[in-house]
Amino acid sequence: MKIQANRTSNSGFTIIELLVAMTITSVIVLVLLNIVSQSSATYTNTLRAVNSISESRSFLYFIDTELSSRLPGTPLIHQAGKGDDPTSSDKLAFIRALTVAERNANAGGDLGTSVYYVAFSPSSGNAVIPRLHRKILSPSETQSLLENQGDSTLLSPDIINDEIILDNILSFKAQQKVINPVTGELENWIEATTQSTVAIELTIRFIDESYARRLTTTDDWNSIATSPKDIELPYIRNYSRTISVKK
Repeated sequence: MKIQANRTSNSGFTIIELLVAMTITSVIVLVLLNIVSQSSATYTNTLRAVNSISESRSFLYFIDTELSSRLPGTPLIHQAGKGDDPTSSDKLAFIRALTVAERNANAGGDLGTSVYYVAFSPSSGNAVIPRLHRKILSPSETQSLLENQGDSTLLSPDIINDEIILDNILSFKAQQKVINPVTGELENWIEATTQSTVAIELTIRFIDESYARRLTTTDDWNSIATSPKDIELPYIRNYSRTISVKK
């Protein structure tokens, strides 16, 4: 009796089957790469937003410390802006006690004046950036400021020499506050008010670094500051802090 052996087929995948498998694999890889790329971009943008907010918070704590050293009875100079674009931001100036390091650099007195303002200054290439600057008047300039009852010429910006505090500023507002004698609550100071300012509400409006790189001209910045598009709104941040001031 003859026994017939079973034959097992050794044939592999056809070319069409291989091409289909490669196509499916490529699609899966592309989808995964897209997910990873989006996650990385989201993480980067979130990190930049957190850094921007952290810098703004640090500045407000810093100016709070400076205002605590303000000399009582001296003028609190506040020039309110008349628009929403960066250059229409408020200007704030006050006389304070200089730090030890500042006294060593400005021999001749222990009082100085801090002036905060927003101005455009050059960035990389031909781009410009609206920045919050701090100007410090020397003891002699501070004395002239007192003698001339807040001479505004002494507060003129000098973007070359003045210190840069924050970048990408859309607006800087300093709202003076007084106490309502009836309710005891803080309310906005107005020119007709006879009460002294007891606090200042500082508000910084800025844009994330991730989007700021797309803005290169003053027109670009003014446009997003005054009439931002819907796609730009998520990149705009606001941070406020109410700071007590000495009378």
